[in-house]
Amino acid sequence: LHSRPLVLNYGARGSHTATNPDIRIVVGTNAGFLHMFDNADGAEDWAFFPKELAAVLDQRRDNATGRDPVYGVDASPVLYSKDINRDGTIDSTAGDKLYVYFGLRRGGTSYYALDVSNPDSPAFLWKIDGNTAGFGELGQSWSVPVLTRVPGYASDGVPKPVLVFGAGYDATQEDKPTGSNVTPTMGRGVFVVEAQTGQLIQFLNPMTISTT
Repeated sequence: LHSRPLVLNYGARGSHTATNPDIRIVVGTNAGFLHMFDNADGAEDWAFFPKELAAVLDQRRDNATGRDPVYGVDASPVLYSKDINRDGTIDSTAGDKLYVYFGLRRGGTSYYALDVSNPDSPAFLWKIDGNTAGFGELGQSWSVPVLTRVPGYASDGVPKPVLVFGAGYDATQEDKPTGSNVTPTMGRGVFVVEAQTGQLIQFLNPMTISTT
């Protein structure tokens, strides 16, 4: 429902050329999958299914009416691209990198990272959820991650890419009936993580940020 398609341009990969590049499309669906499609013919290349969405399968099969929507991979993916020689082609055999990151939005509390440097052979990088150490404040993963670099966070003097995202949506608090009083338990802050490993770099919230 809320996942916007992400276009991945692999350039003159394989039999493709600069004028006829290898274009793929990645998008999430509420059937519970993140799909990659070939732009040339719309054929599905592969689909990734987060295992915590297993309950979605029974709900879809039941196809019940008069109930709340069933959510799966309900958030928009983002990408990190590293073209080492800057020739416009993502060639995994030459060390080029292309990673895709996505949350679940209404579907859950997780963030995932996939290595799609070779679009025909994707690999799992990492997963973060509310049970991961240091991420107890993480609610439903509504926040679309922002890929950036932070001054001073580098390896051998080269800035390292990081992901910045909000601590999410506290459904228990925000979906409460009008007039009820529920104490927030999550969603109160911003996470900064290492883009390749998912390692927590910093968690910022109102209790840790000085207002003076």
